[in-house]
Amino acid sequence: MDITKMFENLNAAIVASNADFKVIYQNRKCRELFKEVFNREDYTGADLSECHTQETTDKAKKYFNEYREKTRDLDYYVYG
Repeated sequence: MDITKMFENLNAAIVASNADFKVIYQNRKCRELFKEVFNREDYTGADLSECHTQETTDKAKKYFNEYREKTRDLDYYVYG
């Protein structure tokens, strides 16, 4: 199963980043939302802080570090 095809057809915005918090994937819904909200459709390669508040960025980094240190399980999180 190609998971990116599944993500492309969801009616939910999905963004994936690498460990450096650079955007590596956006689904169709995310591109539509970002175009409407930020007047920019493609954030591939951008830092997550470009589309999140400092508070949300700090929270994401905290969760990621806890996950990396195996002190937190990441089932799902909604930032915002």
